[in-house]
Amino acid sequence: HDGKLPSTSAEKKQFKQLIENGRRNADEENFNEALANAWRAFTPTKVTSQVQEIFNDPECESITANSSSFWIITRAIRDFVTNEGQGLLPLAGAVPDMKADTSTYVTLQTVYATDDF
Repeated sequence: HDGKLPSTSAEKKQFKQLIENGRRNADEENFNEALANAWRAFTPTKVTSQVQEIFNDPECESITANSSSFWIITRAIRDFVTNEGQGLLPLAGAVPDMKADTSTYVTLQTVYATDDF
């Protein structure tokens, strides 16, 4: 889809079918979880107007040695969103809770830890 999120009913159905095709047997809970949460993949992520308001606050713009931790962290997040994040907020950096065998889970943790995704 040229890097775009599924938007039509047919595209969403096709996405869910891709998940379904990975299933090895009918009772794999992680596939049920993925299908139940597929809507999240269809939802565009963006910085809300409330967060943008905070990013635009003069306290966020002019960081000094006396700035509070809140404004220093907010500025760092704003700079990330503007640069590396390409307009998106950073990921949490933790593997979400899911059903998986130990080796698969450890592999996922390694991917998250090394930023190989």
